[in-house]
Parts: sequence; structure tokens; C-alpha cells
Amino acid sequence: MDPLDHPHETTTTRGFYCARCGYNLVGVAMGSPCPECGSDFMLDNPYSQRCGKAIAAMILGIMSLMTCMFYGVPGLVCGILAIVFARQARDRVQQGQAPQFSLDFARAGRVCGWIGIGLSVLFLLLVVLYMIFIFAVIGAAAGGGGFAPVAPTPVPMPTGP
Repeated sequence: MDPLDHPHETTTTRGFYCARCGYNLVGVAMGSPCPECGSDFMLDNPYSQRCGKAIAAMILGIMSLMTCMFYGVPGLVCGILAIVFARQARDRVQQGQAPQFSLDFARAGRVCGWIGIGLSVLFLLLVVLYMIFIFAVIGAAAGGGGFAPVAPTPVPMPTGP
């Protein structure tokens, strides 16, 4: 049977997977439900079926790496949000509400988030230590250890014999 004569009966020949359970749909007619879980699957690229929280986790993880140099604060916030979104994405995949291959995005976001948090904390500590050093130098200069010349103490004149 020619698939062009009956387009509604074409079967998948490449790696299409069910968005709900991850079942490989090779050989299943397009438009028919998944034989494993009974859900409908998309007719186009299965990689367009992604979990939004997993993508958000990956983007925030990358942003935490990029912004960790800005005094550590934006990188810290982005890293924490990346870890939270990665956990939510993983939970959605485990509940069957998101496709299995979204876990790769969530994992990348979680790893980048943790690295971003570590680098952000390091940069934040460096900024705090720098500020302590600057205040110590200014305090020492203002507290009498300055550079002003000191007037010499008078020496008594020797009296002659």
C-alpha cells in the first residue's frame, strides 16, 4: 500500500516517542493513540514537545554562569531558580505530564545552576573581603596612622661653662 494514497494511514519511521510515556512509536499509524498509554501523539517533530520548566531551568542555569561575576547576586538568584525549576520539571516527567527527554534540559539546568551558585558565592566572598580590606585601610589612615609630618620635639640648648 502506498502511503501517498492514504495519508491518514502513514506510519512513523523515525524516532518518534510518546510525549506521555516515552514509548517508541515507530510503526504506529499517525493519528492513532499510543499503544502503551492510549494518549494521542503529535504529527510533527516530537522534540517540540518539551517541558517549559525544563527549558527555563536550562536557561536560568546558563544565566547563573554568565552573571556570577556581577557581585555574585544575580548569579545566585538565577542558580537557585534553575535548581527549583529543574526539580519541578523532573516531578512533571515522573507524573507523566512531560516527555522523558525533557530530563536532559532539566539536568543541564540543575548542573549549571549549582556551578553558578558556587561561583557566585565565591565572587560575593571576594567582594566582601575587598570591602573589608578597603575599610581597614581607610580606618588606619584616619585613625592617626596617617602621613602628616610630626613636629619635632624641642631640644634644650646646652648652657655653656
